[in-house]
Amino acid sequence: MTRHERVSADIHMTFDLIRHLIAHPDELEQLPDKAVIRIVSTDRAIEAPAPDDLPTIVFVAERSFRRVKTAA
Repeated sequence: MTRHERVSADIHMTFDLIRHLIAHPDELEQLPDKAVIRIVSTDRAIEAPAPDDLPTIVFVAERSFRRVKTAA
């Protein structure tokens, strides 16, 4: 995976997480202040814990699909 592909995938996962938290505000409310959020993809290892002993919250990135209307 090239650097560009990895950065693009990270951006996509970040926006997927934002959409998930908007759809599930109860999970957003449970996040502690100043927590470090790690997004773990199934094809990458979990990274080291956050610096300064900040609470670390880990989300597993899973793909979701939605149907796209096509002109048929």
